[in-house]
Amino acid sequence: TTKDLTEHVWAGGNIRLRLIATDDAGHTATSETKTLVMPERPFSNPLARAVIEQRRVLALDANAKSRV
Repeated sequence: TTKDLTEHVWAGGNIRLRLIATDDAGHTATSETKTLVMPERPFSNPLARAVIEQRRVLALDANAKSRV
């Protein structure tokens, strides 16, 4: 399956990804953890890039409201 994560607040950030699968018999398997960069939408307009960056700062830290 695929999911477009380019609109997610973590887009462009480093994440750790681990997959866990459980079958009908209850057996569970876990993959190794991988570190990767979440895909993000490319913005060529500098103002758009700045707005997205400020949105990310605000989403990750509500106390940054006055600074944003």
